[in-house]
Order: sequence, then C-alpha cells, then structure tokens
Amino acid sequence: MAKAIHTDIKYILYSLANSNALNGVNSSYKAYTVQLETSWRIGYKSAIAVTSVMTAGLLAATVVFTVLRKKED
Repeated sequence: MAKAIHTDIKYILYSLANSNALNGVNSSYKAYTVQLETSWRIGYKSAIAVTSVMTAGLLAATVVFTVLRKKED
C-alpha cells in the first residue's frame, strides 16, 4: 500500500513539474492570496463580535451578582 502511494505521488509530481503549471515559478516566486470581504464574511465577523460582547457582559454580571450575594450573607 505504501509503495503504491509513493509511486502515485511520484507520477503526480512528475506531471506537475513537466506541465505549464510551474512556468514562471522560481526560487524567488512568492504566492499570495486575496481575501475578499464578502457579505457572508462580514455577517460572520459581526456575529462573532456580538457574541463576544454578550459573553463578556454575562460574565461581568455573574461576577457582580456573586460579589453582591456574598456581601448580603
């Protein structure tokens, strides 16, 4: 099984190296990605921010009410 995987990887890398996919790629080539700010990404980040603020508020309220309850006792 390992020998078959090794052989398959060797053939895939040989095909990639000898295709047009690597034209213009050398040791100084730096690949980059572009992050698009899509509507769903904005909604996702907003949901994370709102949830974080709510969680922090609930934790603060828990601490305050715990301290107040201990002072009453």
